[in-house]
Amino acid sequence: MSLSPQDVTEEDPIRIAAFSRRNVLAVGAIGFAGVALAACSSGSNTTTTTPSGEAATDSAEPGQDAAGASGALVVSAASVPVGGATLAKASGTTWLVAQPTEGEIVCHSGICTHEGCPLTEVDGDRAICPCHNSQFDVFTGAVIQAPALRALSPQSVTVADGNVFLG
Repeated sequence: MSLSPQDVTEEDPIRIAAFSRRNVLAVGAIGFAGVALAACSSGSNTTTTTPSGEAATDSAEPGQDAAGASGALVVSAASVPVGGATLAKASGTTWLVAQPTEGEIVCHSGICTHEGCPLTEVDGDRAICPCHNSQFDVFTGAVIQAPALRALSPQSVTVADGNVFLG
């Protein structure tokens, strides 16, 4: 039976209670659906091409990072030491850019795969997460020290006019 405000009278307290519960439940269901939709749309799913040419999907879960916009300037190539690395911000995220040998530039996500904290320090061949001290190899992105268990996601880059660009 469908109730409308005209059907409810003060003489019928059961109908008033049923009508109120139904409204509360409906509003609650609509609110829950809105929160669920917002949660689903807050993450970013992006597919990029890794340096090996394979398609990789990043899902922006904790410890994963959505790839940056292709063509965005990351850092000048001169600021990346040969045999070392630097952290840089581009496209709204942190990137770990390394130069294993002169002229060879590699890039990985600068977001820790443990709980999604941005890396903040490079010490020799290690990039360090300040949240729980996970450490990563700056050249390969491999985990050197837990609690992180997954390597940093690689990001393809190009070098043009002395600058490093995503993509």
